[in-house]
Amino acid sequence: MKSAAVGPYAEEASPYLDASYDICFILTFEDDAARRRYNEHPVHQKAATEVFLPLSEKLQFYLFAGE
Repeated sequence: MKSAAVGPYAEEASPYLDASYDICFILTFEDDAARRRYNEHPVHQKAATEVFLPLSEKLQFYLFAGE
């Protein structure tokens, strides 16, 4: 993982902003292979299963390739 950021919804009103979340995680990876390794890593799987999934009503993921 190259970088990670986490934070709450910024509470700004706009018809163009998605206000349907409480917390946002932005994870940046070197490449798709690194992202796949992260997703498959046992520590990530354990945290997802034992912490994030039980606390979440909804999960939304966006994957995009940037330069």
